[in-house]
Amino acid sequence: MWDAAGNPIARLDSTAASTLPRPNFPGTRVAFGGGLAFRQGDRTVEVRFDPASLAFPGATLVASGAEQGQAVVPRWPLAVAIPTESPALSGWVGSLPLYVLLVLAPAVAAAILAVLLVGAFERQTRAARAIRALKSTRPVEARLMVRLAHAERGAHEALRAKSEFMAHMSHELRTPLNAVIGFSDIIARDLYGQAGHPKYTEYARDIGHAGRALHGRIGDILDFANIEAGHYPLTEDAVELADLVQSCIADHQGRAFNRRISLSLAFGEPGKVRADRRALTRILSNLLANALAYTAEGGIVRADVRFEDGTGVLTLTDSGAGFSETERGRAGRPFTRFDRPGTVTGAGLGLAIAMELARRMGGAMRLTGQDGPDPGATMEVRLRRL
Repeated sequence: MWDAAGNPIARLDSTAASTLPRPNFPGTRVAFGGGLAFRQGDRTVEVRFDPASLAFPGATLVASGAEQGQAVVPRWPLAVAIPTESPALSGWVGSLPLYVLLVLAPAVAAAILAVLLVGAFERQTRAARAIRALKSTRPVEARLMVRLAHAERGAHEALRAKSEFMAHMSHELRTPLNAVIGFSDIIARDLYGQAGHPKYTEYARDIGHAGRALHGRIGDILDFANIEAGHYPLTEDAVELADLVQSCIADHQGRAFNRRISLSLAFGEPGKVRADRRALTRILSNLLANALAYTAEGGIVRADVRFEDGTGVLTLTDSGAGFSETERGRAGRPFTRFDRPGTVTGAGLGLAIAMELARRMGGAMRLTGQDGPDPGATMEVRLRRL
């Protein structure tokens, strides 16, 4: 404290080594970095603070102004300014993940434990309910239920084993047949000289024909097993339906010509469908083979392609013997054949494979036709238009 002449009057800390200069300021008071000073009558009073002891290390006292980083006290002319890079603040921020972990870890552990306990409780409840149901059931009915459960499980396992076995037998069955067919062709064509007797050549041709027929049957069975087991991958793409139908018809023109059957694409509306090209080719080939097989010599097989309501429709019509209502209801079932006089049928899988492939591509097939003097049959294939 100083008087009006600037002489020191009193000092709270008399042990300080150095003297303090008298502050010179206008007005009644002033705030500076180390403290504040004010006038009281003809005396000047100066108050100094240690900012580090008041707040954090590195803090300073500044004039109160509600700026960012200042601890403002109402009706007090000084504020504590704390730097953002303060070690105390950075240490607290670095410890924040630990605080979060300490708070959240017990909650997460409690939630996981609750889920486990609820699951165990539900399993015990279901088991108790099943036990009560079995106890309330008569012994004969309980034995029947147990047998039924075992039979159902055995049927599923047998079906899965059959599908896996058939799907893995392609190489083991087709490779020997290819050898039989190839060697029979060599003998039949006398590539290494005469066989020695005309019957040997005839037998070799018969072996080749039988081998090819057996190869086709086995191929159908294995393909159906692969489709049924889900081992027949499909890649849907944009397919020009009329062009693909025309290509398949061209592949079967030789067989139709030998039997004097008129095979043609009567109407082909341009348009694309969403389908797997390989699978759609297999569908068309199977349908054309069936139509030619059930059509007598001199008959007609006609294909039409049109689009309606966002759907591509292929209609294949033949002038064959047709199908009864009972046969149409069984069409598409595996190993179901419809024998006709003078007709050579296959293993009964061609239509089943075609229907399953069409279903997997999001399409549908329908067989129509009836007996009569001019029955015929019509197979309709519907696929999604692109």
